[in-house]
Amino acid sequence: MAVCALVGGLILGLAVSAVRGERARQQERMLAQMHSLNGLLEARVRDVLVRADLLLQTAVADAQQDPEAARRGALRAPWQNYRRLLPEMLLWQWRPSVRAPGQTLWSSQGDFPGPLPTPIGISSQGLYLAGPLPLQPTAASDPSPGAVATGGEPSAPWVLLLSRPLRQDDPASGWLTLALSVEAFDAGLSQVDLGDGGAATIRTADLALVYRQPLPPEGLSALGSRKVSAELQQALLAQPQQGAFTAPTAMDGVVRSNVYQRLPDFPLLLLVGVERRLAPGAWSGTELALVGVAGAAWLLAVISAVALFRRSRRELDAAWQHQQAIASSSADAIITKTLGGRITSWNRGAEAIFGYTEAQMVGQTLHRLYPEDLQAQEDHLLDRVRRGEPVQPFETERLRQDGQAVRVSVSISPLRDGDGELIGVAHIARDVTQQRRLEQELRELAFHDPLTRLPNRRLLMERLRQAQLHSRRRRQWAGLLFVDLDRFKGLKDRLGHEAGDEVLCQVARRLKDLLRDTDTVARLGGDEFVVVCQGLGGDLDAARQAAEQLRTKLQQALAEPHDLGQGRLHLGGASVGLRLFLGAEETPEQLLREGDAQMYLDKQGRRGAAA
Repeated sequence: MAVCALVGGLILGLAVSAVRGERARQQERMLAQMHSLNGLLEARVRDVLVRADLLLQTAVADAQQDPEAARRGALRAPWQNYRRLLPEMLLWQWRPSVRAPGQTLWSSQGDFPGPLPTPIGISSQGLYLAGPLPLQPTAASDPSPGAVATGGEPSAPWVLLLSRPLRQDDPASGWLTLALSVEAFDAGLSQVDLGDGGAATIRTADLALVYRQPLPPEGLSALGSRKVSAELQQALLAQPQQGAFTAPTAMDGVVRSNVYQRLPDFPLLLLVGVERRLAPGAWSGTELALVGVAGAAWLLAVISAVALFRRSRRELDAAWQHQQAIASSSADAIITKTLGGRITSWNRGAEAIFGYTEAQMVGQTLHRLYPEDLQAQEDHLLDRVRRGEPVQPFETERLRQDGQAVRVSVSISPLRDGDGELIGVAHIARDVTQQRRLEQELRELAFHDPLTRLPNRRLLMERLRQAQLHSRRRRQWAGLLFVDLDRFKGLKDRLGHEAGDEVLCQVARRLKDLLRDTDTVARLGGDEFVVVCQGLGGDLDAARQAAEQLRTKLQQALAEPHDLGQGRLHLGGASVGLRLFLGAEETPEQLLREGDAQMYLDKQGRRGAAA
């Protein structure tokens, strides 16, 4: 009997050891999945903040050209255009300094008239970030620039304030402030499916609540709260950048297993938590009682051990399947690989981005996704992970199954077992094609005239400086031609702005048709255009003759009638000032002023000839 009991105890011990080992492995896999989900949350939140900051930098670039227009809310690109690119934007403000009251240029739901509050942090790119805080209620009827709507039912949305000075080295140059609704993060948090009882949270560096999915029981009134568990505070003291802990959540009392990490470049903390009942935990009292009873009789011990193992395995399988379901529902590609590069998992996000099914990819390598010139990249990345080197997130190009190229943002992290040994690689890829398209549209707004699509003043000054440097290197003359249309103002007064805009577009096309690819034509504003032509040769007389011939061609082309809806219209041509230059002794601004002066001399001469 003693032998039987001993055998039963031995069997039970082996079962207990197997369950504990399986629990430990499952816990490691769950933490790896949660870190991957936190990486997805980081990408979503960072995407919103980077788009908002890029929009703010574009507005600052416009305001630098005409600060007085910025104060009046009369920038070149209407605020409504900016809101189309960032619908969660609720407010634009101008203020002469950080501590000065704000002047609202545009608002859709509220106002913030006071000075900027103390920032929660300043990003590595110089972005001043404050909040979360509520706007003061106003009417929400999308008022025109420079005014805040009045009347109607007030509302008080919560926002983060993003601010930048017009000049980074001069805080007194004036500030533009963008109010970003905290609900801008709702879409990103909602896509991180953590199941019943899960929570995804954004907090500031000093733990003020920015947003949470789902919202706390108090709703939006809980935003700004710094109520957190003691376990989170202790974890942050031990591991400030990223870590994991288990505790009852201070907002709703639910016990969750959590992972957290700081958001690079921004003073925010991201947390992802799964309800504890979905994660492998300590053994229950029933399980311990079964172990005790099994020790008295070998038969009961064996039966209990088998039952315990099966029950625990079902729980572990359920938890693992839950985490797999979360990864499968992500719109981003989540891929795991062995250290040899063989794919072990391939979610639906990967199928949507690359076109290959899980059956086609599991057991294969990622080489089929790489363009020909990037084939060596996969082996290089695996080598770096095997050597223990960190791999920073990067952007690259991959191939879909149909051969089309797709731009993706890639994050790579190592997978380790309970002993810390490297066992594989996690690979997360996001399709950033649409984001890059929006960024390109913002760059177009910053460097090109929105009507004619010609370079604007900002890009012209850069091209003119490059032409000076080219002239100095080659010792060749170059020329600036300042073009002003004759009788354009009278045309707009008679026929209206639409006709005037059509004439400007036709003028832009005619000028481009006459120039070489190496030349530049830009619109300064109104009816003024500037042409920069390079490579006129080293002889001054020959260069002047070539520039004069170009001026004659421009004036002849612009003297031709314009086809409008009202018929053919004769403007009478244009006055053109010519300024030759060799080298970079003058500033671009000086060349522009002298070209303008020469244009007025040409205009006076043309008027005298006409008289």
